[in-house]
Amino acid sequence: LCMMAAELGPRVGQFSKAQILVDVIAAMGTRAAIEALHILSTKVKTRSVKDRARAAFDAAAKRTGISEHDLADKLITDDKPVGKDFVRRLEQRMVTASKMSAVELIENILQRDAVRQRARGIVFGAQTKSKVVTFTIGEDGELLDIEGDEYTLPKDANVIVVHPIDLSEKQLKKWRAQIAGAPFKQLDRPIRAFSSQRAMTKHLKSIERTTQGSVFGLEHLGWRRGAVIGGRLSSMTRELDGVTATLEIEPGIYVGRGMPASEQRITKIAIRGEGSARAMVEITRELETLARRTRE
Repeated sequence: LCMMAAELGPRVGQFSKAQILVDVIAAMGTRAAIEALHILSTKVKTRSVKDRARAAFDAAAKRTGISEHDLADKLITDDKPVGKDFVRRLEQRMVTASKMSAVELIENILQRDAVRQRARGIVFGAQTKSKVVTFTIGEDGELLDIEGDEYTLPKDANVIVVHPIDLSEKQLKKWRAQIAGAPFKQLDRPIRAFSSQRAMTKHLKSIERTTQGSVFGLEHLGWRRGAVIGGRLSSMTRELDGVTATLEIEPGIYVGRGMPASEQRITKIAIRGEGSARAMVEITRELETLARRTRE
């Protein structure tokens, strides 16, 4: 079934009954079916099919009582290389401050050699009722704290991927001295703090033009498409930890097949809600990344 999904992934959107196919796979409820849904939700370009597969995959995660990130990690097989999708999930865990249990960390990452090696260089945090202890994964799979001493993870801890905005300058300096070669920007992640949403919005006004591909690239960072009116997509929305950001573009992107790519003018960036500093930093970074891609 997974092989079928991998083969059909690039073409499934061409089938008039594609959404029914997704429903049939979802109804099977087997591990192979869940793997197929994950493939379809990440590889298919047709939006309606991709969204349906994603909803079915998320529902499967909810039924098992774990997050969609944890379920996707469980599906990693030992006979295949651990790729960019796993690293992207680690980064999204940091961006969204999502938690995994100590058991999930042990079973999905620490006890699996290839996965554990891919997660080396990342600073995790163990949350208990009283405090947060930061740690990383050592060369032989042991856990090490900020002093380089071996650390025992409490069984009742919730584990997060630490965001640098939550570390002091002293902690950042110590961790940077210990760690090299992280799989994504964590300790050296650019942090631009603003005194207010107004200051943030004013800064983002410098982003004036973009491309169709760059707008769609925001989806990989958690942005959602707005309504399609007259065959055109003219907005994207991001919700993160109490903050809602809306991006509006003109002339809009044709969503039909065979339509040429077009340059887009950014007409509005609106920020609403009282969220965390982490959310403000990440939304700003995502939009700045969009501008850099456009210049490239």
